[in-house]
Amino acid sequence: MNGNIQCQNCMFWELLKNGFGECRKKPPRPDINRKTGDPFTRSLFPATRDSDWCGEFRPRKTQPKPAETPSDDVLEI
Repeated sequence: MNGNIQCQNCMFWELLKNGFGECRKKPPRPDINRKTGDPFTRSLFPATRDSDWCGEFRPRKTQPKPAETPSDDVLEI
């Protein structure tokens, strides 16, 4: 596998923190809030590691920019 075909090099991927990010290829999906048990209180993009890959990879034209502000209430891996 070509080492360049990784989420961190894909135009649809956004870095969150510590090598984890979100795939923005498709719309976010509704999720059950684990704190309240209430369905559809939030929606999430799929979380991936920077070194993951999939068959829908599209090369990024520029380097990914670091996350500006970490979101502690979303990243639950």
